[in-house]
Amino acid sequence: SSNYDFESTPRYIYPNENQWDFITRDFTVPGDANVDDFRLVMSLRNGVVDLDEITIEEIAVEDVNLMSPLNTAAWRDYGRGEMTSDFNDGVLSLSSETGRAGINQVVVVEPGTYALSYDITVETGKMIPYLIDRHVSRHGDFENLINPLYAYSHQDFTRVSRVFTVPEGTNAMTVRLILGANTEIMLKDVKLVKLDAPLADEVVRDGDMSFVDTGLWTNIRTPEIKEKFEGTLHMRSQPGFDFGIFQKDFTNLEANTTYELSFDARIVDGSLKPIIGFNKANADFERGRRKVYGDGENWQTYTYTFTTVEDASKAYSLVLLAQRAAGENQAEAYIDNVVINEIQ
Repeated sequence: SSNYDFESTPRYIYPNENQWDFITRDFTVPGDANVDDFRLVMSLRNGVVDLDEITIEEIAVEDVNLMSPLNTAAWRDYGRGEMTSDFNDGVLSLSSETGRAGINQVVVVEPGTYALSYDITVETGKMIPYLIDRHVSRHGDFENLINPLYAYSHQDFTRVSRVFTVPEGTNAMTVRLILGANTEIMLKDVKLVKLDAPLADEVVRDGDMSFVDTGLWTNIRTPEIKEKFEGTLHMRSQPGFDFGIFQKDFTNLEANTTYELSFDARIVDGSLKPIIGFNKANADFERGRRKVYGDGENWQTYTYTFTTVEDASKAYSLVLLAQRAAGENQAEAYIDNVVINEIQ
């Protein structure tokens, strides 16, 4: 019975030099909606418009480009801080001196498993991404995953990805990006893809390196190479530096339980050191894992066991750190089949 937009995402369309525009919008009708009272409202202010071919069709929710010309306009400013923005050639640039400012966009979803991915450069400061489900919280991340992206690890358009499952009863999620103080970022190619397979109950995400990009593995320092190569993850450090990848917020490990970490690696140069952190610590919580070496050509499987502590309220993390050998300038490795399993 309201003329307001039911998803609070009205679209504003502006003159385009008397050219026809093809406008689309995806939406999901709520399960408890009165379809007989569903209406399409278009309002015009101080102008003249021609309309044609207005249709509403059922579609499958599969792949949404949040940086398309129409969806770019759907990014709304958020927060109380001051921010400047500019969109040019597919790249959205944002900067804030005060922090507490950002953008968000409401996207239509249906229950299932999705991957949100984007290219980002954090030139200075930090950016914090959130996924908001209003059924859980209007402001906090619906999975309580707070993973800031910092300038030291997200340069030259690093690809970032997150796989998540939309709960039953949820038909819209808010993608929110918040800038810290003195922060400048560039953002492009923001995509939301519905995955065919359900999210497996796995500890390590993308351990088989089957995801389309490397975004589920976060950088430690900026690499010279970080890419998916023939179903594996290939990484090489910048000259004069070590490099690593990590995942954090493993919350599905049971307390006082023994697990096995295993992974396959072909270590070309240097060594590879696994680190299992606890409660956001960067050091290995058991301090017993040693770096491993390879022969440069052959794949080897490496295994380690660890036992979780009694406190089950804190999360674990996994780091795979490629380190330079003495007298060498770079470290390089290929990695696959990273798994953490409970030992029965």
